[in-house]
Amino acid sequence: MNNKEIEIVSNLSGIKRYEYFIKKVVDFEEVWGLYEGGWAISESENGESLMPFWPLALHKYGLKIQ
Repeated sequence: MNNKEIEIVSNLSGIKRYEYFIKKVVDFEEVWGLYEGGWAISESENGESLMPFWPLALHKYGLKIQ
């Protein structure tokens, strides 16, 4: 994955980004989250817990999320 692919995926509709995510998770058999002394978890407006996941470890490719 490169910065151009990140840009393309970021511009997809929500359902297409979800499909991309599922395909990559199936292809690589792994999922990535943020952890430093605990998992990165936030909350929706309705009080639902939210936890971000990525299908690839971007740091392995020298990429950063901005």
